[in-house]
Amino acid sequence: MEVNRQKKWAVVLGASGGMGWAIVQRMAKEGFSVFGIIRERRQQEAEWLAAAEACAQRYAVDIIFRNEDGVREANILALAEEIKQKAGSHGVAMLVHALAKGNLKSMASDDQNTMSTTDLMLTFEAMAASWWTWTSALYRSGVCAKGMLNLGLTSAGSKRVWPYYGAVGTSKAALEQLAASMAVELGPKGIRTNVVQPGITPTKALEMIPGSDQLVDFARKNNPMGRLTQPEDVANVVYLLSTQDAAFVNGAVITVDGGESLC
Repeated sequence: MEVNRQKKWAVVLGASGGMGWAIVQRMAKEGFSVFGIIRERRQQEAEWLAAAEACAQRYAVDIIFRNEDGVREANILALAEEIKQKAGSHGVAMLVHALAKGNLKSMASDDQNTMSTTDLMLTFEAMAASWWTWTSALYRSGVCAKGMLNLGLTSAGSKRVWPYYGAVGTSKAALEQLAASMAVELGPKGIRTNVVQPGITPTKALEMIPGSDQLVDFARKNNPMGRLTQPEDVANVVYLLSTQDAAFVNGAVITVDGGESLC
């Protein structure tokens, strides 16, 4: 199944997150229809559905949001079938894993907030393993277009040690290795897998990290470009990777941080 440039579908997991929503908007601007998975309280659901509809009307594309648990395998299989029905013969040209669901706990706390093995495994399932569950479900359904971009988001915390970030950092490191394996094994099937590593980016997910203000201060003072990474910076690179000019980029970890990780 070739990518049909007249009707391109992107699947974005974590579509209501800071980076996920920026990616949805940029891809819609470029003519992609989007099937987005969000995980919001019911009172926020209506707001996100309205935002998706407004974006769809602005760019004359289809945007479908589903407020579902995008980690549970049963949900993923059902959603993959719905996506197949929506995308039809056009196929899915892009899958973006931008789920930000993890435990941020100390490994050496003296109270009940110490990270447990359950915390670690739940984080790993959401932020690493679920990417493979989604990729496998879409691939087996036959909806992946030839040349599909399969993209995950990582962070510098996959290599650096940040307090309270043990479960997430471990999961991000696993995600990068998972991406390498998918790049090699799925590349011959016409699916190219890459990872984008943003710098410190002002999002709700960042605010959840204890001591995130220190990360922000360091980035502001040391980033060679003199500012923090913005969600739109990430979305711009995601779009570039979706183009035919990037068709030979496979198995890469692409840093989008203005040089911050070098400092």
